[in-house]
Amino acid sequence: DIDIKFPDNRTAIVTDITEIALLHAYRGQYQQALHKVNHHLDSSHFAVRKNVDRQAYSNLLLTKARIEFALGEYVNAEIALLKCADVIAHYPFSVQKAEVNHLLGLLYKDQGRFSESATYLSNSIAEAKKENINATMPLHALGDLFFLQGLLEAGIIKHTEALADAKKSNIIPLQIQSHIHIG
Repeated sequence: DIDIKFPDNRTAIVTDITEIALLHAYRGQYQQALHKVNHHLDSSHFAVRKNVDRQAYSNLLLTKARIEFALGEYVNAEIALLKCADVIAHYPFSVQKAEVNHLLGLLYKDQGRFSESATYLSNSIAEAKKENINATMPLHALGDLFFLQGLLEAGIIKHTEALADAKKSNIIPLQIQSHIHIG
């Protein structure tokens, strides 16, 4: 088991818990990761009410959502993502907003909720572009969504946009994945 001693600073504790949970998840230890996150969500909630550190708390919620999604627990993932979206709604956390929207879009796509999926994926792309960050993954997800709906031309357009975005980023694996999506 991975464990460390925590400082008195609550933000540092929440950040450390998030990193430990992600480490468990990367090792395939999803239940341990989820236990770490769930154990600390309630204790960090007071910090949000006092407006101490919304970003650390939202990172913890986002980590919970990623783990729940990986476990196929879509209801729990959706709850965590919507709570995270609420926590960061009035703050300039565009990177987090882009990721929350991307994950909600993927979640709804997997559930066949295509209209909601398209909305969230489009919002993810908009947030990413607002901050000039890479939008390749939500662009691919939106292209795949269009393909699922039989909208081949729209899907090809989104995958082509994703390839262009990947090339701007100079991230080779992203470029390779983009070429694979286009075929």
